[in-house]
Amino acid sequence: MLFIIIHQTYELWFKQLLHEFEKIKRDFSAGDLFGAIHSFKRTRTIMKVLVAQVDILETMTPSSFSSFRDRLRDGVRISIECSFERLNSCSDTNVHRRSLM
Repeated sequence: MLFIIIHQTYELWFKQLLHEFEKIKRDFSAGDLFGAIHSFKRTRTIMKVLVAQVDILETMTPSSFSSFRDRLRDGVRISIECSFERLNSCSDTNVHRRSLM
């Protein structure tokens, strides 16, 4: 039960991060630096919460984690990774290309 709760909580926080990153992009495009900074601060706080949740997950015994691990699916993780990649691909690709040269 513990792992399911942590996993679902992570999923919700990652969805919130995607929302915040989209807002940051809109704020920068509109020249609203104060709004972007506010959202950056919120994402930093969310990330702190995500890291703190690892402490709770570490209370699971290795055997209890292993017994659940076999039943995990990668679908949610892949979906979240694709969303972050999509967000990243919307950025200026020319800037990325220049940094590689």
